Amino acid sequence: MKMDDPEVVLDFILGGKSIFTLVSVKTGDRRTYKVSESNDINLHFVHLRTGGEALDPDPWTYIGVIRDGARFTLTAKSKLNADSPAVGGMMWLMTQLSAGQLPEDRVEFWHEGQCAACAGRLTVPLSIKRGFGPHCWEVRKRRALDR
Repeated sequence: MKMDDPEVVLDFILGGKSIFTLVSVKTGDRRTYKVSESNDINLHFVHLRTGGEALDPDPWTYIGVIRDGARFTLTAKSKLNADSPAVGGMMWLMTQLSAGQLPEDRVEFWHEGQCAACAGRLTVPLSIKRGFGPHCWEVRKRRALDR
């Protein structure tokens, strides 16, 4: 499902178990990322899909973290460096989202139909649009009110 609202996209990315693909409008190049929440709610681990679709037992490569809900940074354990297009793409995306933007003329954001919080399959149209199943959506709303 294509998402284009920057606030919804950022919420999806920080959902806890999000998997999404960025597609360059200019080149058609695409990269798939997985972002998982750590025990610290202000820290999310970012991985890049580097392996095959079905046969690779671990198709994900660790590339960095998102801190404080918006800032992507590399760490000592990052497997790619700042010159990598995948790292640059994630840095650019988080900078844009932090500014409340998602330039549709430059990038498309797609999720693969799984809840960003629990990774369950989404089937209800509103849940697909949000990127969260009904239960996880309610939990996130309550969590936001508690902050």
